[in-house]
Amino acid sequence: MMFRLRPIPAWLLLPLVLLLLSPPARAFTDDEDEEEGAEIPVLLWIEYINDKERIPVAVPLAAGTADSPQKGKAFDRIAIRPGSALKSRDRPGNRAVGLYRGRGEQRILLGILRVRYYSSAPGIWAPRYQLYQEPIMVYDGRRWQPAAVSTGGAAALMLVDPPVPNAEGYYTSLEFTLSPSAIYLDSWQVQ
Repeated sequence: MMFRLRPIPAWLLLPLVLLLLSPPARAFTDDEDEEEGAEIPVLLWIEYINDKERIPVAVPLAAGTADSPQKGKAFDRIAIRPGSALKSRDRPGNRAVGLYRGRGEQRILLGILRVRYYSSAPGIWAPRYQLYQEPIMVYDGRRWQPAAVSTGGAAALMLVDPPVPNAEGYYTSLEFTLSPSAIYLDSWQVQ
């Protein structure tokens, strides 16, 4: 039995050609008058809080891992404040920010901030935040249990005076601490 190769019809190649020739997607806005080299919008502000001292640090919208300028320092609370509102016809994509204690291979995930954009005016999208935490589990020889139980202390992030969330559980800002001790936030990863 002999197989004959047939030419591929043009209508099958057209979507591939159009995809390859299309310009790259715009990352942050639909505006045609955007300047090249414009600053990357701020996804959120992290405020390190001790007594009455507040140290703000900007987290850019760009994906990647960054060390905090406050790494290795203990704080009473951490606050998440709103970043830049974005101009776009369509809702910008969701983001996730992993919050870590420590650096490199020794880092421990404290929690994940989920970021979703909501319309604040026609064509303007403001970020809202949701804190998600999975408990650190430890095997004690018989069973898996939360690290807080095996070490005798709580290890959960606790929200401090949260505002009312929207219908999907996202907040305009968040403030949290690590119970019962000081909190360290040494690095983050934006996805």
